[in-house]
Amino acid sequence: MTPFTDVYNRFLGKITDDMYVELTPQDTIKDLRVMLIDALPNFEFPRCNLYDYSIN
Repeated sequence: MTPFTDVYNRFLGKITDDMYVELTPQDTIKDLRVMLIDALPNFEFPRCNLYDYSIN
């Protein structure tokens, strides 16, 4: 399984919006988690069960 942090780091490395600079690290992680989980239904042909995850 790919850790959520790997996905977050890839995303944060590509954005240019300063919004995430203004947020606390905890708020940033919370926002990223919501976006990632909300995006799961958009994966048309996943190779694994995308709903089998754990939040640590």
